[in-house]
Amino acid sequence: MKKFKKILLMGVSYVLIAALAIGGTLAYLKDEDSAVNVMTLGNVSIEQIEQERDENGKLVPFTQSKPALPAVGEVAWNNETININGHDYNMFGEKLKNVVDKIVTVKNTGKTEAFVRTIIAIEDPFTINRININDGAVGYTQSPWFVIDIDGVQYSATAFTYDAALKPGESSLPSLLQAYLKSETTNEDCEKLGATWEILTLSQGIQAAGFVDAETALNAGFGEANATNIANWFKGSVSSSAVADDKAFEDALTSDEKTIVVTLNGDVTYDVAAWANEAMGGEVTEQIIINGNGHTITFNQKDSDWNNIVTNGAKLIINNAKITNAGYNDGPWNRHDLNFACDVELNNVVSDKALAFKAGATLNNVTISDANTSDTYAIWIQPNGQTVTLDNCVIDMIACTDGRGIKIDEQYVSNPEKVTLNVSNTTFKTEEKSAILVKSVAGAEINLDNIDIAGVAADPIHEVWVDEASASYADLVVVNGGKKAIEGTVKVANVSNNAELKAAIEAGNTEIWLNPGKYNAPAAAKGKTLAIYGTKDAILEVVPAGQGEANGQLDYNFDGSTVTFDGITIKTNNQTYAGYARLTGTYNNCTMENSYCLNNDSVFNDCTLNVSGDQYSIWTWGAPNATFNGCTFNSDGKALLLYGTANTKLTVNNCVFNDTGVLPDLKAAIEIGNDYGKTYELIVNNTVVNGYEINDKGINTNSTLWANKNSMGKDKLNVVIDGVDVY
Repeated sequence: MKKFKKILLMGVSYVLIAALAIGGTLAYLKDEDSAVNVMTLGNVSIEQIEQERDENGKLVPFTQSKPALPAVGEVAWNNETININGHDYNMFGEKLKNVVDKIVTVKNTGKTEAFVRTIIAIEDPFTINRININDGAVGYTQSPWFVIDIDGVQYSATAFTYDAALKPGESSLPSLLQAYLKSETTNEDCEKLGATWEILTLSQGIQAAGFVDAETALNAGFGEANATNIANWFKGSVSSSAVADDKAFEDALTSDEKTIVVTLNGDVTYDVAAWANEAMGGEVTEQIIINGNGHTITFNQKDSDWNNIVTNGAKLIINNAKITNAGYNDGPWNRHDLNFACDVELNNVVSDKALAFKAGATLNNVTISDANTSDTYAIWIQPNGQTVTLDNCVIDMIACTDGRGIKIDEQYVSNPEKVTLNVSNTTFKTEEKSAILVKSVAGAEINLDNIDIAGVAADPIHEVWVDEASASYADLVVVNGGKKAIEGTVKVANVSNNAELKAAIEAGNTEIWLNPGKYNAPAAAKGKTLAIYGTKDAILEVVPAGQGEANGQLDYNFDGSTVTFDGITIKTNNQTYAGYARLTGTYNNCTMENSYCLNNDSVFNDCTLNVSGDQYSIWTWGAPNATFNGCTFNSDGKALLLYGTANTKLTVNNCVFNDTGVLPDLKAAIEIGNDYGKTYELIVNNTVVNGYEINDKGINTNSTLWANKNSMGKDKLNVVIDGVDVY
């Protein structure tokens, strides 16, 4: 039998107390020799109480450094409950041995109502513990569990925010009741934990007056209970201040604590100067958090040299604020922009000035709109090997003369290092250049996800340009999730009507963006190689009947062209028969309305094909190769027809066929027609068919196919469905 190593259950407790008053300051103390550290400030005073039951079931103070052994027995409640502050709780212990009581409550010992929360961190890198929380945290709102690191040791941590304000003399319900090690805990697990198994508890209190609820109040005073903040609260010294004037703001930002939390009760100004002067934080400061509460922070630039927002090595976090600058902010970007020379995180921030980053930056829900009168990039990144991340942001530089998006530029950098730029769920509106421009011998890695560049007037097609001066380093600029071009090598036109479309093609533009509206292809498109982009609201219509062949043709004026269509809607006005696609076409993420015949090689990627009435969405006709990848067909019973004047290979991969169920004479998802003396090849992989009836004349009654056997010889057809030959 294995012997389990005895380990100690150590209850190290902290209490944080803040009064949100002008100029109020919180000092954070850590005293590992005391079971509880109580701090008072203003009229707020709380006591964190930790208790356990004695042998008679009476509540007594918690005993530190007691043995903790793996639990033995059945995980079941005692037959009796215990009443704590007016509420009955079930407890482990009768059938499950070696459970340790650690009953944590908070008492308001001051003279004002207070909101409180308790944070619990359990040393648990191997998930070997279990805890007893009061009946689903009654009376509390519990945060998610976070994995945090404290001095190289991993803890599981969560926060319990008490829903009601504690009146003077009142005590909260317990947040934590008990803890135990799982019975399967091994010697190896214990050795990894070390000499003690630590359960850390920390309580925060803040005045209730002026706040709508506990979470709003506590977040304003201490910051959100997230993984980063919880780790910092347990690690060491914190100063927390609520300020409404410039002097108090400056004093708060220059304290020498590991974490500085400042909450604004009004607009403030902070002086910044050249280089590393006027730095925020002290020698030990690791993090500075400014909770703006919707107020404005003005960074006043004291001279016309390079002005930096700088810390003494700490990360700067600004939440829920407006930011701007004043003073000498005209001229080049290093004077005009808000220049962050430290790691920075901006959350729910609005800036009316461009931003520049020398170090790492994270922007969440940030809007940048600068009405400068000269060429201005919303974001300027100096390539120092950092990572810059934007999510749910808006870059709106339309009010700026020749406003631009993001630039990674090695100007003023002696030894450029590759930047990683991540942009997701972000909208760009600019007058010049591309959304992102790179000028660096180190290149860049740019990862894009769901960004909207339709408002980039100069190029709503390519998200990234490589600066002409860095063309020889273009291969070092890696773009994932978007398109890259070298500045000066693309001819992009942004059009809004047929006349502009015609002029753009005649001028030799090879890539065209269609703004929302209806378009017909001009005769100038014949024989050209083009790429046409837009959104679903940009509709390219078939030439109406009488302007081409009798039926009208989708691509009559693209005759002999090679065209890539991306993101647009393509529609024929003819309801009785197909429009003809007389081009070599690639269709990406397009919506196809009504019916089309393919006359040349065609590839459809992630398209939606809709047809109503007794028509086929696609008829291969004269196309030697037709491929559909990830497409969705919505039709009344006839989606794809493999039939025509060419030896055709039709490939269908990862598609979905939906029968809309309007017509009663359903056939099949894919029909194979008269051979015309030609040979056809059909390959179908990983494709789903919904609602189609299989005709009894089908090649295989278990397949999605239907064929006219009377006119199709076996030697004229090869069908492979997911690797199985079917005849």
